[in-house]
Amino acid sequence: MEELTLKMENTQGDINIRTGQALPLREPQKIAISGDINTVRVFAQKRLVGQELAGLQAVLTDKSVIYTDKAKREIKLAIDPENYYGATVTGTLELTDDLKGFDINSQSLMNREKLVKLLKFSKRFFDSPEVHLNVLTAYSAFKATSTTQHENSNDQRGNKTVVMDKKVNSNLPESFVLNMPIFKGMPNERFMVEVCLEVTDAGAHFWFESPELVELIAKRTDEIFTDQLKDIGDIVIINV
Repeated sequence: MEELTLKMENTQGDINIRTGQALPLREPQKIAISGDINTVRVFAQKRLVGQELAGLQAVLTDKSVIYTDKAKREIKLAIDPENYYGATVTGTLELTDDLKGFDINSQSLMNREKLVKLLKFSKRFFDSPEVHLNVLTAYSAFKATSTTQHENSNDQRGNKTVVMDKKVNSNLPESFVLNMPIFKGMPNERFMVEVCLEVTDAGAHFWFESPELVELIAKRTDEIFTDQLKDIGDIVIINV
C-alpha cells in the first residue's frame, strides 16, 4: 500500500481527504451553439474577456473572429479559430413560418381550394376584418371563363401561320396587402402581394409574387446585421 504524507501549516477548519479511483481524464467538449439572430451579440457581450473569465468559451478580441453571410442571413462567432476545441456561436435571421406558408415568389402553384383555405386562416394578417372578408369572398366565389381565338392561314406557298389568343375573365382582386412579421422575433411589415392566375384544361392555378417583399427582406437584413454588430466590440468581422 502506498503511503501518503501530508504536511499542513496554519490551517483552519475541516480538511477532507478522499480516496478511491479518480474520474477518467476526458478531452474538452467542442461547443457549437446556435440560436436566433441575437445569439452572437448576447453571447459576446456576456463573455468578452478582459479580466477573470478564461477557457474555451472566453471571447478574446485578439483571437475571436466574426463571419457574416447575408445570403444565408447568418452571423457566426469563432471564439478561437486556431484551437480545434474552440467554441462557435451562430445566429440566424429566419423567415417566419407564417410567411413561408404563403410561398411568395416561389412559383408554387395552388388550386382554388388550397388558396381559399390559406386565406381563411390568415385573417390576422390583413389590415381589417372587412378587407379580409372581401378577399376571401372573392376567391371563394371564384369562377373563371376563358375565350380562345384561333387563326390558321396558309398561302399555298409553304408559308403557314397559326395564332392562338387566349383571354381569361375572372372576378378576382389582382392584389392584396399583408401585415405580418417577415423575420422571427421582428415587428410586422406591410407589403403588397400580387395574385397570379393561370387557367388550363386541368383547371385554375394561383401563385403569389411580391417585388416589394424582396426589397423589404434585403433592406431589413442590412439594417438588422448593422444593429447586431455595432455593440460587439473590437472583434474582427469578415463578410463572407
